[in-house]
Amino acid sequence: MAFKPPKALMFAQSMAFCLDSLLYNKERAEGKKDTPADVFYNPLKRPMICGHVIPDFQRGLVWTEDQNLRLIDSIFRGIPIGTYAVNFSTDQLPPKLTNILLDGQQRLNALSMYWNDELSYRGYKWSELNRPQQGILNRVMFPQMRTNTKSLAEAKTYYNAMNFGGTDHTEDDRAS
Repeated sequence: MAFKPPKALMFAQSMAFCLDSLLYNKERAEGKKDTPADVFYNPLKRPMICGHVIPDFQRGLVWTEDQNLRLIDSIFRGIPIGTYAVNFSTDQLPPKLTNILLDGQQRLNALSMYWNDELSYRGYKWSELNRPQQGILNRVMFPQMRTNTKSLAEAKTYYNAMNFGGTDHTEDDRAS
């Protein structure tokens, strides 16, 4: 009997974006309300992070300040930070599924906190860095996985698959 792979959960396309695109989305979402773009990106006016809607099924923020700072440290040191996933399409999606963040909320929150001067990295807040120093972070690639499902059940299945498949490391697993 020949191997038969399972049906793909849903289409996900990798989009190459630098962190500066998230900063732009964050500033756009915080600075302009009730513009045509806001009606398109957040038709139900739900909470957002870095320009993406946080769906009701997302868990809350759980990272500690240390975890948030470790992400910023990884970025400055050139360590890949994975991807984040958004359900997005230029086609009409149901309002409840438009521009929802399916994976990456903790990482986007850490970035947002740093850009908002709520974190100090190596003794410096974001606004205290000069443009070239900010550019080091802003030019880092942070790929977006873009899905375009019109099914809430399928979006939840994707979220669960992305967030509940691994095994937590223990301190004994640390390389020494």
